[in-house]
Amino acid sequence: MNNDPLESDTSNWLKDIQVRSWEPEIILSSIITIGLLQLPDWIKQQKQWYDNDLDIDSYIPVVEIAIYWLTFGFIAHLVLRGVWVGMVGLSFVFPEGIKRDNIHYAPKFEQHVRGIAPIRQRIITLEKICSSVFAIAFLMFMAIVGAITFLTALVNVPAVLYTKLADYFSYSALLGVGLGFFLLFVLVLGAIYLIDFLTLGLLKKVGWLSRVYYPVYRFFNLITLSFLYRDIYYVLITNFTRWKIMVAILAYFTITVAVAYNRLESKHRLDLYEDRGRFSVQTENYSTLSSLATNNANATIQSDIIDDDVLRLFVALREEYEDSIKAQCNYQLQKDTVSNDQLLGITCLSDFYKVAISDSLYASPGWFYHQHPNTGREGILAWIDIAKLPRGKHVIAVHTPVKYNYAVIPFFKK
Repeated sequence: MNNDPLESDTSNWLKDIQVRSWEPEIILSSIITIGLLQLPDWIKQQKQWYDNDLDIDSYIPVVEIAIYWLTFGFIAHLVLRGVWVGMVGLSFVFPEGIKRDNIHYAPKFEQHVRGIAPIRQRIITLEKICSSVFAIAFLMFMAIVGAITFLTALVNVPAVLYTKLADYFSYSALLGVGLGFFLLFVLVLGAIYLIDFLTLGLLKKVGWLSRVYYPVYRFFNLITLSFLYRDIYYVLITNFTRWKIMVAILAYFTITVAVAYNRLESKHRLDLYEDRGRFSVQTENYSTLSSLATNNANATIQSDIIDDDVLRLFVALREEYEDSIKAQCNYQLQKDTVSNDQLLGITCLSDFYKVAISDSLYASPGWFYHQHPNTGREGILAWIDIAKLPRGKHVIAVHTPVKYNYAVIPFFKK
């Protein structure tokens, strides 16, 4: 029997902290979640203070993923804690929980309800889940941060130092070879450490290999900041079924790598180029530049540079617009009173497809039915007199009630 009063007081204090841990958890999760939601934008704003040689842009998407994992964990924790608080309140108001004798469902549904665990047991189970989610969220976050720290310290920094100092050494080529071997050595050791992490310490179980691996483990434990979350890792792998942990780790790394790859690929796109709108010149809008049979342009003109005073405008018709066109011009009603269906069709199309040049609405250009010689698409054709247009850049646009900018085509008149 232990009669040490200090140890007894410490044990009681720890138990009290464990029981009341939900209070700081909720407060911390709320505050941290608010900050995490703003952190990615803040990181992007701070890029200007870093040396471009460190290629910070390549790490930002990975840091964002780490933050998103942590944010997801804290949000899940808050949601679960909200359910937990509600159940705790109900257990106080209704200590007996579900009164199964008052349920008069069909047998299968009644059997299902009777199989629900007592409310106090569910509260205890949910308490364990909440605390685990809180710890796992931090573990996932720190795992990614640790990987970034390792790559920055042992890969990026040596590479940058080489580029900065190579010009000052006579044997820069030899220095580059040495750097290459160093990076290869570091990456191989890092891969070994990662394998040990993913296999839940497989290398630590082999006698002779564990002795060789021990200094590698101690070094990477420091450089990857594993000492900050090592306890959480060991608690989880020793209290959960091995296959569940392996599946969870595999899913976590698969999702992380997939999202990171997608984010890194998206970084190669120019945001300002993507937001080009009506200031874009599309090759498919010009007959002389695109003769492909698969051309799906809504409208085309003969060329991007117009040498004469006539603009040849072809507008492709879409089947999905037929009902809108007929409704706008009361096609069915007029068809009974007009003898020339083709004239009625052109009239309806003229009312639906409006042409503007340099933001000035153009009078009805006089459409003709036409099948494009290259694509075979059915549409309408008009020859537009642009003799009065001054030399320079212009934009011809086709507007419809369904899609205002049905086609926007820049051109230059000589």
